[in-house]
Amino acid sequence: MHTIRLRAAWETAEGRGTRRFNRPTGLDAGTRVWIAWDGPANDAVLNGEAIDNVFHCGPPRFDITERLRPANVLELGTDNGAVLESVRLEIVEPESAPSSSR
Repeated sequence: MHTIRLRAAWETAEGRGTRRFNRPTGLDAGTRVWIAWDGPANDAVLNGEAIDNVFHCGPPRFDITERLRPANVLELGTDNGAVLESVRLEIVEPESAPSSSR
């Protein structure tokens, strides 16, 4: 697994953090891209579409492979700097892909 941290360049306003990022390059067929963060968020939106239910036990982690565009916008319902600093993309090759998704 390869991790890309989305630490810098967050814009915060009215309890929301917004971060723009590009689709990772060099993805092979079968490679999955997950988004994860540590801590609470009221909601998560990628490119204008809600990302599943963010209320569950453990750190939120979602497969966003099919939703990625060349340029992406992620919005999290939090302005907690610690949560925003923990947001990351996890690039998982087919042989090490998780057995279930949330």
